[in-house]
Amino acid sequence: MRQSQDQPEETGATENPASETDTPVEHERTTEEKSSNQSSAATLEQLCGPQTTIVDDHTDDESRMLVEETKLDEDEACSLAKTYEALLLTTYSTVAFTRHLLSRENFRFVLSRKFNSDPIESLFGTLRKSLGSNDTLDVRSVMSGLEKLLKMGIAAGPEGSNVLHEQEFEPSNALPAVTCTPKDPSELSRGATDVLKRFKVKTVQAILPTLQVTTTVYMGGYIARVVREHIDCDYCCQLTSKSPSSQPLQQFTRQQDRGGLVYPSDELLHVLETLTMLASCVLQERSNLQRPLTSLLNVAVPALVDSAPLKCAIGDDQHHQDLAELVCSHIIKPLLVNYASAATDRSDEGKNFTRKPLLRKYLRL
Repeated sequence: MRQSQDQPEETGATENPASETDTPVEHERTTEEKSSNQSSAATLEQLCGPQTTIVDDHTDDESRMLVEETKLDEDEACSLAKTYEALLLTTYSTVAFTRHLLSRENFRFVLSRKFNSDPIESLFGTLRKSLGSNDTLDVRSVMSGLEKLLKMGIAAGPEGSNVLHEQEFEPSNALPAVTCTPKDPSELSRGATDVLKRFKVKTVQAILPTLQVTTTVYMGGYIARVVREHIDCDYCCQLTSKSPSSQPLQQFTRQQDRGGLVYPSDELLHVLETLTMLASCVLQERSNLQRPLTSLLNVAVPALVDSAPLKCAIGDDQHHQDLAELVCSHIIKPLLVNYASAATDRSDEGKNFTRKPLLRKYLRL
């Protein structure tokens, strides 16, 4: 009986040391010892049961999580240091700028919400995201990204971001219908009114020799000859014409001259160029202009009479009126031939061939 009663005590005595000696071994073992000594691990598993394996796996998970937490703490400490420096710089600059506004610029109060850099960070983040999440952008990629943003619309952060928006973006609503009131066709536009201001100059400046001005010089010789034929005033003839010179503007006219061409003066050339610009501007902006010659003359003649470039010193008001009407009518009427009379359309007549032509160029026509 004593042996039977002592046997459980010995058995319990043998189990307790085993459990007490195995627990430190399980905490001291590493993963490398477990992979290299598979036989000893199997023996311990038989002695201690399946609980040993569970505790060992749990220990490996804890050690792995501890290593990952350590790495995260290091990264977070690095990011916290950078964030602290940025926050410190932002705070110093905000305080300095606020002090400047209150003390120097005499502001009564300053709202620091506008100093927030979140919209700027949102713009940079949108650029990086649209260009393949590239953190090192060059100038060309930034320009390309900004061009995409301008074409697609205003860059806005997503709803799930931590960027504070000043106002929420709502879908654009339909605009109310605008009632278009028809304008008077005889009323000049703002561009034509600005062109007429060229008549108010007192002294004519030098004109650059462009292709358009060169052709205007050639037409100006015709206008100067018309003034000689219709107005019996030597001063007006001297005012509208001049002797040939070596100016680049007169080069085209000199090449066509065989001794009978007239060269316009600088004042007449300035007036003709202004009238050409006026006709071109009005025809572009008033496609439904009724009686274009009369409408343009009603505006151009009074402006030219009140101007200084073609002001006859010995004539009266009627003389100035006749000179202005003569110049304006003879330069504006040729400009309106195609617009009013459709000369090009009427001249483009179809020609029927009695037989098939042998040359292919006729077929092209």
